[in-house]
Amino acid sequence: MRLLADDIALVESSRLLDSQWYMQRYPDVGHLGVSAAEHYVRMGGAMLRDPGPGFSARDYLKSNPDVAAAGMNPLVHYLAFGRHEGRTCIPVLDSQPVGDDASTAGQEGGGAEGNMDVLRESLLFDRSYYLEANPDVARHGIDPLLHYVKYGAKEGRQPNPWFSTRMYRATYQSPDDATNPLVHYLRSPDSRMTRTSAFFDGGFYSSRYDDVARSGLTPLEHYLARGVLEGRETHHATGAHASAGRIIDCRAVRVAVIVPVASAGPGVLDSIHSVLRHTPLGATNRLLVVVDSGGGMILMRSCCALPRIPVSM
Repeated sequence: MRLLADDIALVESSRLLDSQWYMQRYPDVGHLGVSAAEHYVRMGGAMLRDPGPGFSARDYLKSNPDVAAAGMNPLVHYLAFGRHEGRTCIPVLDSQPVGDDASTAGQEGGGAEGNMDVLRESLLFDRSYYLEANPDVARHGIDPLLHYVKYGAKEGRQPNPWFSTRMYRATYQSPDDATNPLVHYLRSPDSRMTRTSAFFDGGFYSSRYDDVARSGLTPLEHYLARGVLEGRETHHATGAHASAGRIIDCRAVRVAVIVPVASAGPGVLDSIHSVLRHTPLGATNRLLVVVDSGGGMILMRSCCALPRIPVSM
């Protein structure tokens, strides 16, 4: 098993890592207080970042699908194994270091800051979900929205459970369109009919619920604001996709509270009385106390004295 410290030392000693180039191309690294080598080993490789102009992480993994399937850091694999196996590395085609302005050039909405402002005003970016789904972002204390706008969208990460960045980009954006997919969705005149993932069909949702058009929100925003709480359906139910879960009226549910008793103690009767205080028994609710052979006759007689409690032994 390879040790993290060994991988960091290996990368740091390689000419393929250009620390100054890496820091300029990915300025968020400077805020984390770690070296370029440590960042690349811990995070950068997994984010398909390039360690220097002489090594393209994406091209290396594309040329070596076995390395990609194994989930190995591309530069670490090349240095430790690949070069000895005759594998080649491909330089980065655009070797110009990318700063804040260049990294967001072409993005509609004034670059990263403009996109962040747009998404802050919407309901579509779920910070808690993003941090939970991307522990590397949480671990390094990076602002989740900033990460999504500058890096996450390009890497295909999802901003919420109902929006597939990869699917949306492939379906609704041209290859040369650098607009953030979530911003593109918000500004698209066709968002009402857009399917944002396998689990949310905007056309189905809009046609099923006529208040969506009146709300002025995109279908997905409306669903996140109201539809989730109301248990609304999000797509046609098929054999592959069951219809969305709905909030259940608990008053119509029959409840059987079962109290198993292994060794009767003084707290058992207190538990039963607590159930009786908080659970109205009747046509829909009942209490069942199951006493084993060692439970004792005293407990059984006490339970039998209580109303509507069937006792099984």
